[in-house]
Amino acid sequence: MKTESDLPVVMKVKPSGLGTDADVARWARNYLSWSSCLPNGPIRVVVEAGWITLSGDVEWQFQRQAATDDVRHLSGVVGVTNRVAVRAPLKANFFKCDLEAALRRRALADAETSRQTSTAQT
Repeated sequence: MKTESDLPVVMKVKPSGLGTDADVARWARNYLSWSSCLPNGPIRVVVEAGWITLSGDVEWQFQRQAATDDVRHLSGVVGVTNRVAVRAPLKANFFKCDLEAALRRRALADAETSRQTSTAQT
């Protein structure tokens, strides 16, 4: 005959260190601000029922991945959605150099066409 001490005991215990969504969001923002490979402030954090959603813009793919890696192991995190976009800044000098090179090529081609036309007419 089974006694009361033979029955399994089921207890629901909140694991220590779990906080509210606001706590998890604060911890995630702090952790991201401490990361040496992320610029300060471009990533926004929203937490709902322990699920972190990251959004914002970074310049490199490794920064996007680092944001997820940095927060996914925090206490209370159920999962992470990474909506961070990789957007490299436009480099004005790069476009300026390309434009100048294209204009030089065009000027040389026009000069060559003009020289061939004037030679053919004489």
